[in-house]
Amino acid sequence: MNTGLRRAALSVATVVCLGVLVGCGGGAKSLTPFQTAAAGDPGYDRIALGSVLPGQYLVPVQIGNQVFRLLLDTGFQGILVFGDLVKDSNRAVKRTGRPASLLFGSGRRTGEFAVAPIALGQRTAYGVHIVVIDKPTSTTDRSLAAKGAQGILGLRFKPGAGGTANRVDPVLLKLAPAVRSLEFDLRPSGASSLVIGGTPALNSAGSGYVFTAKTTTALSADRVAETYADLEVPFRVTTSAGVADTPGLRVLLDTGAVNELVLDRTVAARLGYDTAASRWTIPATEVLNLELLGTPSPLAMQTQIHASDVLVADLRAYAFDAVLGVGQWQPYLIAFDFLDWTLGGPDGTFRFLARSRAGAATAHAGWSTDHYTALPAMNSSAEDVAPGVSGDGSVVVFCSDRAGGVGLRDVYYYRLGQGLVDIGSINSAARDEAPTVSADGNLVAFTSDRAGGWDIYLYNVATRQFVDLPGLNTAALERAPQLSPSGRYLAFRSERDEGGVTLSRLYVYDRDTQQLLDTPGLNGTTDQYTARVSADGQRLAYDANGRAGDRGGMDVHLYDLTAKRDVPLSSSVNSVRDDQFVTLSADGRYLAFQTDRWGQSAGATGTDVAVFDLNQNGTDGKPGVLVSTPGLNLTGFEDSSPALSGNGRCVIFTSSRPRGLGGPDLYRYDLGTAATRAFDGGGATEPSRW
Repeated sequence: MNTGLRRAALSVATVVCLGVLVGCGGGAKSLTPFQTAAAGDPGYDRIALGSVLPGQYLVPVQIGNQVFRLLLDTGFQGILVFGDLVKDSNRAVKRTGRPASLLFGSGRRTGEFAVAPIALGQRTAYGVHIVVIDKPTSTTDRSLAAKGAQGILGLRFKPGAGGTANRVDPVLLKLAPAVRSLEFDLRPSGASSLVIGGTPALNSAGSGYVFTAKTTTALSADRVAETYADLEVPFRVTTSAGVADTPGLRVLLDTGAVNELVLDRTVAARLGYDTAASRWTIPATEVLNLELLGTPSPLAMQTQIHASDVLVADLRAYAFDAVLGVGQWQPYLIAFDFLDWTLGGPDGTFRFLARSRAGAATAHAGWSTDHYTALPAMNSSAEDVAPGVSGDGSVVVFCSDRAGGVGLRDVYYYRLGQGLVDIGSINSAARDEAPTVSADGNLVAFTSDRAGGWDIYLYNVATRQFVDLPGLNTAALERAPQLSPSGRYLAFRSERDEGGVTLSRLYVYDRDTQQLLDTPGLNGTTDQYTARVSADGQRLAYDANGRAGDRGGMDVHLYDLTAKRDVPLSSSVNSVRDDQFVTLSADGRYLAFQTDRWGQSAGATGTDVAVFDLNQNGTDGKPGVLVSTPGLNLTGFEDSSPALSGNGRCVIFTSSRPRGLGGPDLYRYDLGTAATRAFDGGGATEPSRW
């Protein structure tokens, strides 16, 4: 955080140097009964923090060839380091000549933008844009010098306000392997730590003990390529004078200059604060009832917050309405998980576990493994996502940014009973992702930006050669390929210009004719993202965004490629929420997709996987009846991106559930005879959840 917010916070802060002790080391892996870590997995990193003031911590970060003790700040973006501490021999820190000026509550810091390699634990990044501060110096900076801090490590994900913040990089989004999970173990006293790349304590806790809340999200111009989730949680505050509960209110969790609660002036005015006189009209001793909104019920802070302890500031320039200092959330272990659009996001999730309940929560952490098949050596502590599966379910393709890969994200080929299989030079130094596989496991289609733009590629596993796709790719973006079971058809999305309008549209490529199929009415005037063709080329399942007559933002549709029209589905198939990322069994009978229909409090319980039988009609006489899938979804966690096997007997999906290996992991749920047991649930409730 900066400017007015830091000014308000620091005006009441007492700065005392208490010394620092900092170290780092790797952590052990958390395994399920049916998962083991992939070979060469580095595990998550547990980084010991030094406490310098109540609620303020230092973290060791390597910049170039030096290690700096940086103030951990979840209210700031990027890295700031004092120039007088950067040694002349540290030539990896390259100044750009562009001046930098940042205003904080403790004063203005000026210097120069620079580019440098960064290492945090075992994660590394190159060419990271940082700020080198020249004035004040490390000894004259009245705030950071007193704490022994040699700069700031900001963990905000979303670009900050003011312009200059946009010239520094969100560090966690640059590190490799990617950091999609954080765990904060920030104690009032004793050993504190930051875990990156995993959440070991929260990962081993029973879901019934964990409070879950959604964070704010934002999309970039290419909504598939980059998204941001920030460290903000929905909240409401109540006093004897009023309540602030407007939908969309967000509180930023801060580890920087704030240790209490800061409220925006407009929010405080609803609670009995006289903005003209700059004082509370309620008693100074009155306790504000601050609640974070999520599931299973709102979370009230354990530490009492009195009116006299609340700071009021003008936060209109920021993307949040309040700031909750770490002193208020130290009683909790907190995990932050960020899923990008390729997993069905943007989606950020906070999980809170009261320290007082940690022992019992860990003792009751198990979840049923019924219906699940072991996937030994498939997952890693990195991001393992976007599965595709063969006809009989024995081959799974997926993408991961784990250590030891060729590029930023690579395609992996896994065979049940054999493990990861080397299929040759399929990957590049760029991003290779969203793979799909033919029924026999021999053809793998995926998308890559190896040639500078996003294109679709097809690879023959037997010959270890790429297969030409004449006429498929264009200069525009082509992504999200879905290979039909026979390998003849490729459904994909593209943002090519049609009639002067650029949307995300769906196309079907016939490899036999090397032409696009004629699909009148398939694409509307809104965006569409995923599609899947049945084995006979008759059915195409797809999702679309906000079409006229749809029930929600994203809805699932079924297109008849012969009749060239949509097939009406039962009203229970779609919901008023987002239903997307479709997959289809080879015979076109079973339809599976990701949904947040069973969520509460704006989807705070997470996304789930729904399976429908299209050979059965709902109460309205149209195809689509929900299949009973006991044990498939886990309340409070993200279960997403399903892929149905061709025979419809199993579904591979991505989940952030406990007992994984760190980042999002892949799971195989065996539908078995469940695939023949369907019921008409009306789309309202799913009766077979934990």
